[in-house]
Amino acid sequence: MSKQPLADLAWKVHDLMRLPKAREWLLGQCCRYIRQRETAGDNPPPLDWKRNLTLADKCAMLVALHSIICIGEEKIDPAPCLQTLSSHEDRKNGIRWAALISNVQDKLGPQHRDHVQSWLKDAEAGFEQVQKATEGKANGNESDVARVADQGRWKAKGTQPMRPDRDMAEERKALAAMVDRDRAEMAHEKECRRKAQELSKPIARIRQALVRMRSYGGPVGPEATADADWVERLANLYDALAQAELLHLLDRLPDRGDARRFVLSLVRWAGAGQRQLALEMLADVAPLGKLDAALAAELTYHLCDDLIQLLPDQQRW
Repeated sequence: MSKQPLADLAWKVHDLMRLPKAREWLLGQCCRYIRQRETAGDNPPPLDWKRNLTLADKCAMLVALHSIICIGEEKIDPAPCLQTLSSHEDRKNGIRWAALISNVQDKLGPQHRDHVQSWLKDAEAGFEQVQKATEGKANGNESDVARVADQGRWKAKGTQPMRPDRDMAEERKALAAMVDRDRAEMAHEKECRRKAQELSKPIARIRQALVRMRSYGGPVGPEATADADWVERLANLYDALAQAELLHLLDRLPDRGDARRFVLSLVRWAGAGQRQLALEMLADVAPLGKLDAALAAELTYHLCDDLIQLLPDQQRW
């Protein structure tokens, strides 16, 4: 079991999710959370602590905590259940949910334990309230509690209530339909998870490209050069942004002077197939000069830090 400080609370969420009706209710709350974020405007995300949390906020963060800690258990992902006619909007929903998980993992720590316990109590109370409100009547006029009481009286009297003979063929048909419906739901959930994973891949590729830049330690091999390695990494970053349809983020980066303008030109040249031109321009920079030092900081730190703040999952949950 996980040794994370909030692991015990995550597994309590898992216990709640093991109830089919509770799982369905939590999924509905997570869908409501994503719809709230669609219309949030300037409303801050939950972990900014600048507003009162809704029940949907609390349930969504509990489910996100479960996804992070309860490895190997079936997770809840609401994004595929909110599919629209717009693939762009579907992608944004997937990003919103992935962003919530990322932010819960980064920001929710042991100092928030009391908050998480309170959210769990509110979630359990909310589910129980819905259960009571929608509790069905047995035979049109009996509640589950009354039915249990009647069974106790029947047992004490040594009798059982009379019931009409069942149509076994119809009952078998109904059970078969129940099994088929369950299989269909499982297949749909599996497909939804696959689509959600596909939607998150472009952002993951951008992050991977930025990690490669930040972790670069120098050329490897007798024929390798730092200039060639940097151009290759910039081309890889350009391709990742293009695949995610986020090349416009390059135009929104803050101006950090000559080094920023120089690197942006290299990125665009490398991405447009002009790697040799980019390589020659980078090789012309005087070693150990001011521009050389500024470029090193820009390539290793500043570009990565500024660009990651502009990714969709950093702007909205």
